[in-house]
Amino acid sequence: MRFFWTLIALLLAAAVATILVLPDQMRLRDLVGWRPGGDFETALKDNSRVPSTGGEAVQPVGASPETAGGPPELSPILIDQLPFDTTCALMLTPDGSQEVIFASPRSGAAGGDVVAALNIGGSLQLVRRTETFGDPLASNIYPRANYRDGDGALTVVATVTGNSPSGERINIESGELTVMMAGRSTLKLPIKGVSGCE
Repeated sequence: MRFFWTLIALLLAAAVATILVLPDQMRLRDLVGWRPGGDFETALKDNSRVPSTGGEAVQPVGASPETAGGPPELSPILIDQLPFDTTCALMLTPDGSQEVIFASPRSGAAGGDVVAALNIGGSLQLVRRTETFGDPLASNIYPRANYRDGDGALTVVATVTGNSPSGERINIESGELTVMMAGRSTLKLPIKGVSGCE
């Protein structure tokens, strides 16, 4: 008789556990797409089945619906409207074009900061150089330089290779300009250009 009551107690405990635990397991199964016999660890790492947000597109972090979308659009810079001296400045153009889309003076302002200018969507944007990488190609021009605006919403990476045929002049033979804005996809653009004076 004791065995009978023990068996009843075990079955009752199993039924209660199933009622309490099974709904959570079912939700987990639906969330990660796991099925019996499947690889649970792989399913757990697969986020392709994560429920959507009611059919609305998920915006990138920091994006608002009106700004989310394609990459930033660069327009030519009007050199005479730049707020710095462009004598011997670094001037970058899209590969195959003569229109300057990125300009940076060879030397920093009085405070030592090196700035650069881009025309994004018809608006002149100024960024400050935050990091440099590699040995200088010439005075203050590096193979890679990172730039950022004041609030961190705009980041620009200029990667260049070049030679110095005479004096302080550098011909930028190839490179890439990467422009990242909050809520926008990244723009990567092949570039060429020149810097310095003969």
